[in-house]
Amino acid sequence: MDFSKVKTIVFDVDGVLLEGRNPDGSYKWQENVEEDLGIKSHWMGEDLFGNESEIVNLLKGKVEFEDLFEKFRKKHNLNLDIEVFLKYWLDNDFKVEEQILSIVRKLKNKGYRLFLGTNQPIVRGEYFWKQKIFNSLFEKIFIPYYVGGYSKPEKEFYDFIEKETGIEKQDFLFIDDVIKNVEAAVSNGWQGYHYVGYEKGYEDIFKELLK
Repeated sequence: MDFSKVKTIVFDVDGVLLEGRNPDGSYKWQENVEEDLGIKSHWMGEDLFGNESEIVNLLKGKVEFEDLFEKFRKKHNLNLDIEVFLKYWLDNDFKVEEQILSIVRKLKNKGYRLFLGTNQPIVRGEYFWKQKIFNSLFEKIFIPYYVGGYSKPEKEFYDFIEKETGIEKQDFLFIDDVIKNVEAAVSNGWQGYHYVGYEKGYEDIFKELLK
């Protein structure tokens, strides 16, 4: 890849900036959720986060998370306030990958424009943006609700970022751990990098970007 024209970098969050999963794919924040909240972890995969059409509508802002949670709470007869659940989920699922954040700081100091581009529901996207570690390093966060309801890898997601920032296609580098999202960015005229871990990422791209 030729990084000489890269001026702007869009980072995915989960799997890149946050280390939220174990090697077996399970979520770290759910390891003690049954003991702490009385929720079996597989309930969330099957019910709360398991209905694809509901999740799509949640990302678009057509469904409120509160409504999904209330249905989930009633199904499993849980005596649990949504605010308690949200605090537990959001706080415990915000485990920053310090090595990559140190690179982000260096990229910012070197003059790159930095953004977040992530498929998150409003409640989690807003939580991200309230964290100083993010809002001090990145100019803006792009989530489906903010970009007309479009998600990665839809072309309109990338088009919106271009229009909103006024930045030319050739100036963008997109970093994501999901290959189809990277391929969509490349198809849209951006450069893209499939992130699989810090060590490989450093050797493949970050060392070059920081020259």
